[in-house]
Amino acid sequence: TRELQTLQPDVIALQELNPVSCVSRLLADSLGYDVIYQRANGGIKIGRLGIPWNFNEGLAILARKQLHLELVDVWHLSTSFGTFGNGLSFHFSEQNIALVGKIQFEQTTIYVINAHLIANVRADSTTLGKMSQIAAAESKNITDELRTFIEDSGTRLRQVIILTNHISSRLGDAHFVLLGDFNAPASDPEILYLTDEKK
Repeated sequence: TRELQTLQPDVIALQELNPVSCVSRLLADSLGYDVIYQRANGGIKIGRLGIPWNFNEGLAILARKQLHLELVDVWHLSTSFGTFGNGLSFHFSEQNIALVGKIQFEQTTIYVINAHLIANVRADSTTLGKMSQIAAAESKNITDELRTFIEDSGTRLRQVIILTNHISSRLGDAHFVLLGDFNAPASDPEILYLTDEKK
């Protein structure tokens, strides 16, 4: 908090806050910022009650008061079954979202998108080779595991495609800034897709 108070950034995007409501409001109060937040992962919950009892993870956007931060939307990036929200949560697998707010800078509206993409290992030749070596050393047939791993490895790119489709269809030509935790280096296909789409 001390470093943020020194830097006084205009906008802060945070991911994996737990519990999201308490941490985001505490941080906003200590900085004197406005805040919007959204629980993404909570298991089975009504409000704060449910299981697992200590899991209310989500995203937040903080902005300096003079920017008049407002909540615009929450975009669901996961393709798995589940519902999420600050009031109700029901899911059995990780949910990934983008929290969308807007700020006013001078006479311009700027949309702020805070995205959190899934963290999974890319199914490149190095990783697949290492998995095969481990399986051979343990004399195991991992065909099903490899198939699932390869299918799952494309999830982050699918989430980026959903994200860019939302940006195009819902924001049009509006000004926006995209922030977040993309869980990928700049050379990965999903980041290249993002930078190419938004040139």
